[in-house]
Amino acid sequence: MNIVAFIPLGGKGTRLNSITKEIPKPLYKVEGESTLFRCCKNLKTFGIEKVIFSIGFKSENFTEPIKEIASTFDLEIMVNEEKKPLGECGALWNFYEYLSEDFLFINGDLIFNLDFSRLINYHKRLASKLTLVTHVSTHPFDSDLVSVPNGSQIKKL
Repeated sequence: MNIVAFIPLGGKGTRLNSITKEIPKPLYKVEGESTLFRCCKNLKTFGIEKVIFSIGFKSENFTEPIKEIASTFDLEIMVNEEKKPLGECGALWNFYEYLSEDFLFINGDLIFNLDFSRLINYHKRLASKLTLVTHVSTHPFDSDLVSVPNGSQIKKL
């Protein structure tokens, strides 16, 4: 699958700081694996082999884990170190020429198991310019909310 995954890793992790302490959220291990490691394992399972990481906060902590991920999953990895925070999507512009026509944007601190083949086929079947993957929230007051009354078209953010 010729799809590039773009994964920002630059957040400060303030909401979970009392749990993660000095470890950046994407590197914090849950049941022995970091969210970043799990994400890359899931990507590789579905044949996605090109990954771009954008790192910022505590960037020095990511060097060895990224090397391990690259060798474990035989991924082609590019790394962008933000000298100043560019925001959630800001670093995308630095990699525009390396992104595939359809690409994945995945927050690096998420735990998920997703069938990327089904997601990409769904995206293409709808001829969508943007496809979001969301979930029902039990804590809507501290999260962004997406209203999708018919199940496939966003009505309100």
